[in-house]
Amino acid sequence: MDGATLNFAGADLRSVNFSGANLDGADFTDADLTDANLNGARLRGVGLKGANIKGANTVDVKWV
Repeated sequence: MDGATLNFAGADLRSVNFSGANLDGADFTDADLTDANLNGARLRGVGLKGANIKGANTVDVKWV
């Protein structure tokens, strides 16, 4: 999926396991990431406006 645009805008992603995933540039606008596992994920340049990340595991997330 190299070069793909990941659009999760408005998605219900509660408890989804994104551990170690490359999510660079993904759009999570208004998505529900409650209790999602983002441990070690790459989140460079993602859109998180209005997203709910309550309880999400963000240990070792690579933001930049």
